[in-house]
Amino acid sequence: MTTSTPGPVTIEDLVAGQDVEGVFLCHDKTRARTRPPDRRPYLNLRLQDATGSIGARLFDGFETYADGFDAGDAVRIVGIVQQRTEGLTIKLASIVRVEEAEAEALLPTSHRDHDDLDGRLEFLTSEVFHEGYVALLDLFLADGRFREELRRAPCTRKGHYAYRGGLLEHTVAVAMLAHELCTQHPTLNSDLLITAAVLHDIGKTRAFTYGPRFELSLEGRLLDHAAVGADMVRHVARQVSGLAADDLLALIHCIAMHHLPPGERFQLPEAKALYLINTLDTGVKGELEHRPHVTVARPRA
Repeated sequence: MTTSTPGPVTIEDLVAGQDVEGVFLCHDKTRARTRPPDRRPYLNLRLQDATGSIGARLFDGFETYADGFDAGDAVRIVGIVQQRTEGLTIKLASIVRVEEAEAEALLPTSHRDHDDLDGRLEFLTSEVFHEGYVALLDLFLADGRFREELRRAPCTRKGHYAYRGGLLEHTVAVAMLAHELCTQHPTLNSDLLITAAVLHDIGKTRAFTYGPRFELSLEGRLLDHAAVGADMVRHVARQVSGLAADDLLALIHCIAMHHLPPGERFQLPEAKALYLINTLDTGVKGELEHRPHVTVARPRA
């Protein structure tokens, strides 16, 4: 017995046995065949919307639908959700390319509230007291276009935080860890480390394009995001009269080194701390997103 869901349907709400009709992004499309002796052709797809992605297969009508769309197109599908060993998939009855969907609206997006994340970011910057760093952060956060790109960008295309708002979510996480680390190790320069944590990935605001999928911009393909971010900081720092050259260099060093392995190249403890914090957050996030785990029940209160 199947159940029908009226109105728009999202991938995160799909359940086995459900009839589904809706518009999704065709993220991947390959032609395949079943195992011998049948060797029956079918389309193997991955569909996506803002809430997630799901595999899909089309057997019946393969020749009718196979050439009517490509990976990266918005498509309207009709099918039924099935439970397979690899998880939920959709057995398709039809799939056609459509024009009415805005492709970017089908990109995955953060489940975190962006306004809440913005508030946390502003709180963390308020914990910086160095006048030059405060003025620098204020200029970045007062730039509406920059703030919008920070809320829009993913952190990666296919790895950790690979969704709209992922960059803001990661930035807040790293800055919060930096703030906590400074309370545990008060000899760290908290103004430098928190400022570097807030700004360490800002080059990624210029690294992506937003069509039906996240792609790298020309700048993102040709330049490392840390180098782009360092240049952005240098450019804005020209407007800050109270930021000493040595303080700016220390900040640039932290940003430039946050993806390098630890070693003698770290000239400041804050640079190594930022590297370790960034690695911790991205590593934990990647583990939670991309690997299955045993669920341990929490004890009742």
